[in-house]
Amino acid sequence: LYKGKEISKPPEWWLGEQLRRAEKKQKVLLSCLEAFGEMMREETIPWWLVGGSLLGYVRHGGFVPHDDDVDIEVFERDLPKVVLF
Repeated sequence: LYKGKEISKPPEWWLGEQLRRAEKKQKVLLSCLEAFGEMMREETIPWWLVGGSLLGYVRHGGFVPHDDDVDIEVFERDLPKVVLF
């Protein structure tokens, strides 16, 4: 129930399809994140995961199963250097 109303659950086939799509995106995102991390290491720019990406790393050892983005932060003082990439 949500606010006194019953919510219909999506069919299992739909949920499975959404998770498969998310997994495909996550593989691409992980490659992008690895490349980003390597560039930041080369330039000695500190960065870190935040939000759902940090939660996924801590809770799931990777991505939250349905997550389809990466959340990162850098210090504001380093932002001009990052934008150059």
